[in-house]
Amino acid sequence: MATYYTSKAPSNGAGPTVGPGTFRGLVVLEAQVSCTSAMTDNTNDSVGLFYAPAGFVVIGGTISSDDMDSSTGIAWNIGDSGSNSRFFSASAVSQAATFSSALAPAGHFYKYTSRTEIRAYVQAAVSGTPATGTLKVALFGFIDPDYSTTALTAST
Repeated sequence: MATYYTSKAPSNGAGPTVGPGTFRGLVVLEAQVSCTSAMTDNTNDSVGLFYAPAGFVVIGGTISSDDMDSSTGIAWNIGDSGSNSRFFSASAVSQAATFSSALAPAGHFYKYTSRTEIRAYVQAAVSGTPATGTLKVALFGFIDPDYSTTALTAST
C-alpha cells in the first residue's frame, strides 16, 4: 500500500499551517442587480457585477433571483471575459424565484492573476412575459497571490 503526501502535508511533518490573516481570511464579493424586463429579454446581454481582485481564489458562490419569467426560458451565466459561464452556467433561478450554490467545476479554486470584472450574461432570454426583479450573486474565496495547485508526491 502506497502513502502519498502533498507539499502542505509532507511525510516529515513540516507542512505549513495557515491561520487567519489577510491572505486566508474569507472574502465575499457580491452584487444585487435590479433587472428591468428590457435587460432579460435579449440573449447575450450582460451586466457588470463586481471586480475580483488579483490573487482572489474562488471557493464557492451563490445565485438567487426573483421570478422574472412567466414561462421557463430565462437562464443566466455568471463568469468573466475568459469564460462567461465560469461560475454558473444556464442557471434557471429567475424562472421560479430560486437559489443555487451549484458552482461550476471550472470555477472551483479558480485564481485570478489580475483584477477582473465578473459579469452576469443572459444565456437564454425570457420566453414568456418578462418581469422586473432582483438578481443576487456572491462569490466566496480568499486572496493568496502565491496560491497554486498542490503537487502530489509519493512517500520515500
